Amino acid sequence: MESDVRLTALLEELAANAWPAHEQQTLGKWRLRATFGTTKRANSVFAVGPFPACDDWMTVVEDFYQRRSLPACFCVSDASPAELDGMLAARGKWMNAM
Repeated sequence: MESDVRLTALLEELAANAWPAHEQQTLGKWRLRATFGTTKRANSVFAVGPFPACDDWMTVVEDFYQRRSLPACFCVSDASPAELDGMLAARGKWMNAM
């Protein structure tokens, strides 16, 4: 099971690198991505790996997207923290399973 998650994380990283967003800001291992509001993939948090170490990571995410007049969206996959889905649902954030 652990090797499946590592493979998923690697494939997602390769895909994100092959088709990067216009703007990217790192937040721990995550990437905040924005590309003129064109697609949800290009305008979402690449949430692969553990939660960011800073306690106010959600505020950082919301501020990043608010400054660009975009909703804070997350791409959630098997390589995302298991608790992320529930946290986002409780906050009413849009989620996309990859």
